[in-house]
Amino acid sequence: MERDARSFIGDLRQSAASAQTEEGPYDPEKVTELFGEREFTILGRLMARRGFGKASFLRVRDASGEMQVFAKKDVLGEDFAELKLLDLGDHIQVAGKAMVTRTGELSIQAESLRLVTKALRPLADKWHGLADVDLRYRRRYVDMVANPAVAQVIGARSLVLSGIRKYLDERAFMEVETPSLHPLIGGASARPFVTHHNALDMELFMRIAPELYLKRLLVGGLERVYEIGRSYRNEGISTRHNPEFTMIELYWAYANYETLMDMTEELMRDVDAHLEKGMAQRFQTKLYEQWKSSRTFTLEQPFFRVPMAECIHKALAQAGLPAEVTASYDMLALHEEKTSADMRAQGDEAVRTWAKMSERARKIDWSNLRRALGASETKGDQLFVAYEYLAEPFLAADYRTSDGEYSVPVFVTDHPAEISP
Repeated sequence: MERDARSFIGDLRQSAASAQTEEGPYDPEKVTELFGEREFTILGRLMARRGFGKASFLRVRDASGEMQVFAKKDVLGEDFAELKLLDLGDHIQVAGKAMVTRTGELSIQAESLRLVTKALRPLADKWHGLADVDLRYRRRYVDMVANPAVAQVIGARSLVLSGIRKYLDERAFMEVETPSLHPLIGGASARPFVTHHNALDMELFMRIAPELYLKRLLVGGLERVYEIGRSYRNEGISTRHNPEFTMIELYWAYANYETLMDMTEELMRDVDAHLEKGMAQRFQTKLYEQWKSSRTFTLEQPFFRVPMAECIHKALAQAGLPAEVTASYDMLALHEEKTSADMRAQGDEAVRTWAKMSERARKIDWSNLRRALGASETKGDQLFVAYEYLAEPFLAADYRTSDGEYSVPVFVTDHPAEISP
């Protein structure tokens, strides 16, 4: 009998796709025509089981999908006793022929079965899964078992990175590695992690960006370079912000920012197409289509390009706020040592009035806006702070398709020189 060394469940399902009816169940005769007497071997994790008499149904999952296994005593023989040793979460190996159950489900009829690795701890609750956010982030491996969509997101991330590399490599960009230990702080405005080099007896900083070394490569004559690597910023932490993160940074000699905006649009669409193709191959599902249909944005139309000052004025108009807000930064600023009682009172009164003008005006974080303005040292700093609190949180609402159905990415241009490190 012909036996495959190992079959991935996703590949097996794809091979049987033509035997699946429009309603969902599989046609037993077509499955027999497709596979005949071939015997398949699958390896995976036991996710569910039912039946403990002379027949049991097992649910096995590998990295590409799930498959039902039909374990029958008179077919398995001595291996049927192995079922008594199995717990949910165990890794098992099953060999057998493809079949279709009475309910029309594609399955493997087990002819041999063995335990590969024992799970020493039980899986998360079947119905509620792993819901605790803190625990999910602390124990990612458990999260992936309890919530399969997490593993699919990690797979998608891998495809996004390979798509970026493919796009840049095809356009003569060279991927490089630069030092992650720097003698100087540079490349962005952020607080670094500090470390000590014993052999050189000197203080070093873990990089907050690869910018400075990439620019040196331009000086050395490498006209198109990029790096995808870890960077570190010793700042806040949350489920949306990690002090240790991966970033991509690229430099292109003799190109300007208009050139790079054109390239970024093209890159986004190219990587999205790469993701669509890769998801179909990797997971053998319509997962990408599900993701795309749930998107609130579109990459299909040209991205907006808006100067920062114009972006703020549009945001004020959308919130029903007067343009005089932009002329009131000094009045609104809260600085513990410099703000007089009269100035604070004027700012308080203005905010009370403006916050009542619309629902969106009430959503503005006026308190932190005023504190940030108080820490601003230049007009450019003030402009950027105004953008961060008045415009940036509402970009998805302000820049949309003509029918208003989707948001469109927006390049915010012409930022003040004062905020550039």
